[in-house]
Amino acid sequence: MSQDNTLEIVELVKKLVRFKTIANNPEELRKCVDFVQDYFKDGFIVKRHSRENKPSLVVQFTDTKCPDIFLVAHLDVVPAKPEKFKPVIKEDRLYARGAIDNKTSAAILMKLMKDLKENKPSIGLMFTTDEEIGGANGVKYLLEKGYSSKFAIVLDGGEEYNIITKEKAALHLKIMASGKAAHGSRPWEGENAIENLIELYNELKIKFPDTTEENRWKNTINIGFFKGGSAINKLADKAEIGIDMRFISNKDKEKIKKLIKNKGFEFEILTDAGVMDTNQNNKYIKKLQQTASEVANKQVVFDRIHGATDARHFADRSIPAVMMLPNGGGVHAEEEYVNLSSIDVIYKILKDFVSLMG
Repeated sequence: MSQDNTLEIVELVKKLVRFKTIANNPEELRKCVDFVQDYFKDGFIVKRHSRENKPSLVVQFTDTKCPDIFLVAHLDVVPAKPEKFKPVIKEDRLYARGAIDNKTSAAILMKLMKDLKENKPSIGLMFTTDEEIGGANGVKYLLEKGYSSKFAIVLDGGEEYNIITKEKAALHLKIMASGKAAHGSRPWEGENAIENLIELYNELKIKFPDTTEENRWKNTINIGFFKGGSAINKLADKAEIGIDMRFISNKDKEKIKKLIKNKGFEFEILTDAGVMDTNQNNKYIKKLQQTASEVANKQVVFDRIHGATDARHFADRSIPAVMMLPNGGGVHAEEEYVNLSSIDVIYKILKDFVSLMG
């Protein structure tokens, strides 16, 4: 393992995490993308794209929309306190917002691409800025513009260098209800919009079995927000609820959408992501597993995650995709960190793999 690789990548991570790249900060998103673009100013084909103030970069060695392999990382992060955008290193950990989700991955790809400049394998990098809010203006948009590949690795999921080949479908809905206002002492004269949504949620809830410690791979439902009413002694005539649902099959997801529609509720789809289930016998995946096991000096296995990442956009277009990630923890939490010792492992896995397959 090369200490020099780790040191250089860590310096890049320190710079990247200082950009406050949250969804509602377009200026910081732009500055961060400017920084990455400047890193590739000499000897690379760099295409910049943007939709809805969400800039993206595609970096390649040749001017094509279809390299053999795309490697993907996102530069946006979830909100955090200002001090969390200042990197702190303690022993084997670098703490910062974005340390593991997902700026270390971006830094690894930046260093990797420069180191492959002489050999120029058939690979491309995607850096996007909207993964945390669904990826519609990032990876999805780039694929809509004609970018494609034979295989994609999204550096945004997994533990202990294992390879993620499955992720659940996600359906995020904002459901609105109307009622009729009335005085709280005379509820029979009105209709409470909040109660209408409570009844709907209870009907939905029974269709989602509880997970168990032995089996978490089930459909799940969660209330993210609930809004309505203006006074304690008044029936609410308007209300809305935000529901996060995850599914192990696309068929289950479509059934829930149909049920809500048939109930007559108005709803807005915030996220509608399909299941990702990549064939583990794909030649790229088998070679990646072999390479990862050799580099990590362990048996790397296939795994699955409950969340939804940008990998689903490749899956939606029948492009085989998997996920990997350096070791770390605290995703979206106060103490987010990356293990420094894992950085060069991921770097070496990717370098060896694309040198063979790209």
